[in-house]
This record gives sequence, C-alpha cells and structure tokens, in this order.
Amino acid sequence: MRGTLLVTALSTATLLLTAPTAALAESTHDRQGMQDMPGMNTPATQPAEVITATGVVKNWGAEKVSIAHQAIPQLNWPPMTMQFSLQGYQGQAFAPGQRITFAFKQVTTGYQLVSASTN
Repeated sequence: MRGTLLVTALSTATLLLTAPTAALAESTHDRQGMQDMPGMNTPATQPAEVITATGVVKNWGAEKVSIAHQAIPQLNWPPMTMQFSLQGYQGQAFAPGQRITFAFKQVTTGYQLVSASTN
C-alpha cells in the first residue's frame, strides 16, 4: 500500500512539473521549415459578415455605386453617403434617386455591394 502511494505521488509530481514545459514548447513552436509551404504566409480568413441597409442611390458607375444610407445600428454607423465596389455584383443597376435595400460586406479595399433591390 505504501509503495502504491509513493508511486502515485511521484507520478503526479512528474506530471505537474512537465505539463507546463510541454505546453510552453508547443506555444513557442517557430514553424521552422514551414514558412515556404504554400499558404503559410496567408492570414486565415473568415467569411465576411453581410450587412443589410436601406438608402438612396446617388450615383451608379461601372465600378462603384454611391449610396446615402440610413443609420446602421449593427455597426454603430450614423446615416452617411458611402461608395461601394461593384466587383462581383450581378444584380441590376439603379438610377440616382432610387430608394433601395442593399446588402454589403467589408473587403480589404473597402466595402462591396452584394445585392440590391427596390423598396
């Protein structure tokens, strides 16, 4: 019985003393040799959140649309006029003065229109 207690105590002490060292070694891994692998220097991306808003078209160009939108509480934005990229947009164009409901997402170069429809 005494021998079992001693073995258990030593095993527990060993585990408690080595676990932090193993965790530290894992967290300081420098990815040696991995930096040249495809995609290793690319930041992880998550799908961009799509936000819906309403506004009035101010100008519709070939590459950008200018929209005076209502406040967007989800982003804590007041009403303002903004430009949105049309890259990838496949919907119809709208004339200046038309009130629309639109969806957009943030991209590396700003904001991109995802969809739009008349109110």
